[in-house]
Amino acid sequence: MCIPDGCTVYKYDTKGVVAYGYELGDEFWVLQGSTAVKDSAVVKSCPENAVDARREHIVRGDWVERTYDILIVETCVFSSKTVAADAIAGNHESGMQVWQPVPEDSGKSWREMNLLGPHRRIRTESPGVEVSVRIPSYSRLTTREAIDLALEALDLDPPPVERIAEEEGF
Repeated sequence: MCIPDGCTVYKYDTKGVVAYGYELGDEFWVLQGSTAVKDSAVVKSCPENAVDARREHIVRGDWVERTYDILIVETCVFSSKTVAADAIAGNHESGMQVWQPVPEDSGKSWREMNLLGPHRRIRTESPGVEVSVRIPSYSRLTTREAIDLALEALDLDPPPVERIAEEEGF
């Protein structure tokens, strides 16, 4: 996940889900590790283009349904902040109002604080393969989900739970 230089990162926090994104040209990009409401929380008045975008991302595997929310596992693009907000919240929102800039903190950029800052590193060994996954600290991805997604991407079977080691703080 690479945020282009000079882009402001925005945060949208609603209904127990949190999403991060940035504008680039006429498009709005929602970052991997963000979350969206489950389909059961989508209201009937949610704009059709947002419902279609949700469906497309779920079918492509960019969005993965979990127990309480949907995890965005691939950075995805929307035509505007509003369509992105509508898709994440499952109802109509004013994208210009709900996406708030992430402030600089102690001279560090958002990228340094969240992408290069504290992470959970997970290592697991499958027969003949060692997998190491770095997950940003803001992600709600569980250890097991991270390992399963990484191994699925490599087309490998998940290891037994006892073979997963997790380290935090780096």
